Amino acid sequence: MRNPSITTHPALSAPARNRAILLSPNRQMLCFLAFMVMLWTVLCAVSHRSPDADGMEQLVWAASLELGYYKHPPFPTWVMYLLTHVFGRPYWLSFFAGMLSSALGLWFVWLLGKEMATARHAFIATALVSTTIYFSSRGTIYNHNTAQFWSITASTWLLYRALRYRQACAWLWLGVVSALAVMTKYSIVLQWAGFFLFMLRQRCFAQAGTWKGLGMAAAAFVVCVSPHLWWLFDHRFLPLDYAGNAIDMPSRLQGLLLIIHFALDQLARLSPMLAVWLAWLWWARISAGRAKSAAADSRAWQPAATERERPTRYIHHFDEWDRSFLLWVGLTPVIATLLASALMGTRLIASWATTFFVL
Repeated sequence: MRNPSITTHPALSAPARNRAILLSPNRQMLCFLAFMVMLWTVLCAVSHRSPDADGMEQLVWAASLELGYYKHPPFPTWVMYLLTHVFGRPYWLSFFAGMLSSALGLWFVWLLGKEMATARHAFIATALVSTTIYFSSRGTIYNHNTAQFWSITASTWLLYRALRYRQACAWLWLGVVSALAVMTKYSIVLQWAGFFLFMLRQRCFAQAGTWKGLGMAAAAFVVCVSPHLWWLFDHRFLPLDYAGNAIDMPSRLQGLLLIIHFALDQLARLSPMLAVWLAWLWWARISAGRAKSAAADSRAWQPAATERERPTRYIHHFDEWDRSFLLWVGLTPVIATLLASALMGTRLIASWATTFFVL
């Protein structure tokens, strides 16, 4: 998306235009994400002498390009297969692949943020989300949870554009990206539940354009996912059997205890973002107090003007449709997981929530 504030104006000199381009919000975000990938990759390369277990598994599977693997769908291994042909098999490659997926996921969070608010607020939101453990230290673990970051956030952004602007290309790309998300991990169905509930809440299904767009998305989805579906039928749904065994829990009491541990783990993994947010809130209040004092001393402060300027909370930048989108799409995966586990007494592992908090 081109930034209208940096269009080539005849009054601007060439150096001024170049500085404006370099300082554009998109380039600032790209630099931020590139630094994040480089920082964590270098830190892991220095502190580790071998990949983690999941990264090692991906390096082993990448020796053969298949339409599926016995534990998981194939797309993350396809990516690793490509990376090994470019970089070889250095031990730091899995860390780099994990952070690359994390950074790409944050890029789509940034794009979604720009749809709803200013570039400044979108940058702040993306930077805050990047501090969570899932996007930082655990982002270096290249497994199917981390590899799904980009497809989850991309499909969320594409759904927003498809519903908001009724773009045919957005529907088609939504089908393609959703197929790649399925071929990364089947837990994408939890995100689809959020999509469905939001569309139900906004009565999107009452509009003919929605059904036409869903038809295009479904057609693109089937075309992309059909090879993997054929593999699943041919191999008797091996990954689904593995997933079923992974969530099996001997007793309901153990399941309820795991829900408590799961919730506490998520709070701990989100705590860096919460700490930064609280520090930011405290600094904003201190700055506002100082500004009020300075204005009062200079007799320039007027209560009426302050009341007009006061509603600057982040939520006020969103309309009702955007707030509904963030709440339904953002909260459904974790709430649905907790409810399903409580009702069925299934096992919960903290890392399964890796993509639940991207918004």
